[in-house]
Amino acid sequence: RYPRVRRCCAEQLYIKLVEDPSILSFVDITEQQEQQQNIDKVISLLSEVPWDQELGPPENVRASRNLIADYLAIPLSETERDGPSSSNNQNNSPHIDEFRSYASLVHEAGR
Repeated sequence: RYPRVRRCCAEQLYIKLVEDPSILSFVDITEQQEQQQNIDKVISLLSEVPWDQELGPPENVRASRNLIADYLAIPLSETERDGPSSSNNQNNSPHIDEFRSYASLVHEAGR
């Protein structure tokens, strides 16, 4: 719903993980090695995925986001994983205005 915010957050997370991957806590050596592999996968996803595209098919940004959450052990509810139901997400206009969602975010944040 907020493609510019997604892109900016992905960029900031990428920068932080590249600068200081130790921001994630490690418990033991085995877990540290596994976590480092996960961080490498996250960095790869963050740099490859077009975060300002649509969440669902065909770009499947949501699937990439879910993978990152899994790699970083961030729990997501089923609603967060699957997104809103398709019956609630129907749009009568075939044209999608990318600025409408951003304007909505700005409006909601200003309340």
